[in-house]
Amino acid sequence: MARRHNAPPDRIERIEAEGEWVDLLTNNVSVGKFAELASGATGVELNYRLLAYLIRGWSFTDETGASLPINTENIRDNDDAPVILEVLRRLPTLPFLARLSLLTNRES
Repeated sequence: MARRHNAPPDRIERIEAEGEWVDLLTNNVSVGKFAELASGATGVELNYRLLAYLIRGWSFTDETGASLPINTENIRDNDDAPVILEVLRRLPTLPFLARLSLLTNRES
């Protein structure tokens, strides 16, 4: 999806917990992208989809030391990690998510 020409730059926040880190996008999710992520998703599945979109980097690696791809399966496999729990705790505080959720619910 193309960004509008006057969109503010991405804002990435590094969240750390117990030696692990996640780089989280904290702005710039369009209504269309949010609706696409939310389409057909339950609350828990929507959280995994949102995380897969919002996480731009992380410290999770496989047994060879290569960075794990950021996707719903790897997030689900690591959802008990302290840093993922901290990200989940912070999701409701991101202003754009509350606004997008209201807009999406109003349109459905």
